[in-house]
Amino acid sequence: MKARLIYIFLLFNAVAAADPHWEVQYRDRQIDRTLSINDIAFMSDTRGIVCGYTTDRHDKDTPIALTTRDGGAHWTETPIKENCLALFFLDDSAGWMVSDKGIWETNESGRTWTKLRNAPSGMLRVWFLDRKHGFAAGLEKRVFETINGGETWTLVAAAQQGEGDPTYTTYGEIAFAENSGIISGWNIPPRRGGPDWMEPDKAARRRQVPNLTILLQTRDGGKTWRKSDASIFGQVTRISMAPQGVALGLIED
Repeated sequence: MKARLIYIFLLFNAVAAADPHWEVQYRDRQIDRTLSINDIAFMSDTRGIVCGYTTDRHDKDTPIALTTRDGGAHWTETPIKENCLALFFLDDSAGWMVSDKGIWETNESGRTWTKLRNAPSGMLRVWFLDRKHGFAAGLEKRVFETINGGETWTLVAAAQQGEGDPTYTTYGEIAFAENSGIISGWNIPPRRGGPDWMEPDKAARRRQVPNLTILLQTRDGGKTWRKSDASIFGQVTRISMAPQGVALGLIED
């Protein structure tokens, strides 16, 4: 198997350089494996972490994280026990990792991780307002809240209201700016016929249809939520919020 190079990039600021460009910061040079990255988070200008998994020639996946302490100039491999799906860091040291089997926390910038024993399953994203108060969103139309650092979790009732079969409804993104927050989700029922890769000719002729997009919004740190939904093409997979209340969303088709 030919080794695949996976790159982590650093964008130079136009103010700091006359010729801003992307510079390669990491190459996975080990032969007979590929590296796939699921998420990246920087806690400060110098500390950062990426997570994902490697796949060997026998198609065996091994979870892995890469950490840096010098702004990406050097990266250190850190083994992790479960496949990481998403990262969230509150500050320079406290962070959480969503895996395919649960939620983990760190107080050492990702160097070591401890699994939360009572975390809900099937989650895709987490966001913590402080070390005790956080939210988790994921599959089957579920959003959870914790006020004790993940010892217990409570289902957010607003997430289950409205249209959409829970089986096909996913909440996949969370973003907060101070007390204002948005959780986005989508409902995509199965289509008639087989998967696109099994029926490429039919897939090419199939008319694109909109999906149900769901937004949960709060202005009081999650005490109350307002739900709205709309039919759009694609789904909102990333959201960024500014303290002024302005939000920017990425829609993937």
